[in-house]
Amino acid sequence: LHLVMPTEVTTRANDDYTLGAATPINIPIHCEWDISDTYTSMKLYFQGNTTTINNQQVLQTSIPDLGVRLQPSGSIVPISLSEGITVQSVPGHTDYTVKIEAQLLKKDPYKILTEGDYSASATMILEYQ
Repeated sequence: LHLVMPTEVTTRANDDYTLGAATPINIPIHCEWDISDTYTSMKLYFQGNTTTINNQQVLQTSIPDLGVRLQPSGSIVPISLSEGITVQSVPGHTDYTVKIEAQLLKKDPYKILTEGDYSASATMILEYQ
């Protein structure tokens, strides 16, 4: 069973607040029934165009030298886009929130990017396990 939901974030390329700063994102998950009777966990994957910055696989933005790194909230370890995030099922619960952070990274930290809008897209896939 897959739940597929497109996500897009747009902001400004040279915004000092967003470059290097982690932006929190809460991803709500609602299950029609208590899945804990059948599944022990869910796995949330992110699929999209990627690039490598600082030896990390990150989402490619519409600006070639700019990427978006995803990480669990409060963590410095990036989310492996191919491995996803595990969400443990909890008996009696049908609503879950996955908390992640998005961080803008430049391939060359000394390069000045042209000011303007950019976007990055990913598809989230939720698998019951």
